[in-house]
Amino acid sequence: MLPAKLRPVPSKECYFVLRILATLFCLTIALPAFATCKGPSQFDALPEDQQADLQRRAAQAPFAQGNFWQVEKNGVTSYVIGTMHLPDARHARILDTLKAIPNPPSRLFLELNSTDELVFQNHLTSDPSKILITSGPTLIERLGEDNWTKLKPRLADIGLPPFVAAKYQPWFLGLTLSIPACAVADIKAGRPGLDRQIEDWAEDKGLTAQSLDNTENLMRILASDPLEEQVEMLKWSLSQDFDLSGADSITTMLALYFEERNQLYWEYSKAEALGGFTDPADIKRVNDLFDELQSDLVQSRNLQWVDALAPALGEAPAFVAVGALHLPGENGVLTLLQNQGFSIKRVRLVHN
Repeated sequence: MLPAKLRPVPSKECYFVLRILATLFCLTIALPAFATCKGPSQFDALPEDQQADLQRRAAQAPFAQGNFWQVEKNGVTSYVIGTMHLPDARHARILDTLKAIPNPPSRLFLELNSTDELVFQNHLTSDPSKILITSGPTLIERLGEDNWTKLKPRLADIGLPPFVAAKYQPWFLGLTLSIPACAVADIKAGRPGLDRQIEDWAEDKGLTAQSLDNTENLMRILASDPLEEQVEMLKWSLSQDFDLSGADSITTMLALYFEERNQLYWEYSKAEALGGFTDPADIKRVNDLFDELQSDLVQSRNLQWVDALAPALGEAPAFVAVGALHLPGENGVLTLLQNQGFSIKRVRLVHN
């Protein structure tokens, strides 16, 4: 299963792209290696007044910038790392900073460790009804020929046979279609993102890697909508003629991540998604989808995680490595830990 993204030009965006927008920052589940797509950041191409406005909005969120943090309580020091679930040579900065910490903790908390990720994958593949339409019309009939024709070029881009895609449930198709063409080689090569690189390092050091998520909760987030509702949202998305292929969003996201401006990417993505709409109903729909994404994919998981992390980090030091968009905001992991009495200090990354 593969993550999705939001393309960064003014656009009328797909429900499934919006729903999984934060996946690259927020969700590790079942990700093979993703993209080393290269190119300019589209944020830098915006007019200066628009850049300033988005920067102002982002700055209102607590902990809007930063990928590496020290958290301390009762004399116990731990570290929180905001990750990107893509392979990239620049991850070496975070790994070098992590390796340079004296007396490192003996535990690691991840969204899903490799073992539990495999459990999640097996959960999907053991029951085809979780990802496939197992009875009734296929997506070709449910979407209509015109909408299906719009999907065919993107299916060809990623090498997914139409007869296979026609049986996918829309939520799973939305994830699969998210792969930019520039990512295919990395996926086939199995190159790991930062989470897995950290886990590999931890394993070499004898650290215990514990999952913060579980299969049941992830399935609720990703696949709980009824099939017909998924189909209707996909129809609406296709009616907007969004671009399913653009790798520009990946390069923009990577640029802002490595600049440690994660909240800015969220504000930028939302503004760009809304920029393509004039109909109040569509504007409301996109705003609602972002609110849903923030609530379900980010905030609810943050609250669940911190319920487990706060007592654990108060007792013994640990590394915590979660998607970078989980860190900022009033309901971000850092603010929630601060509310539990932890002091928070940004750690500057090592520059090679």
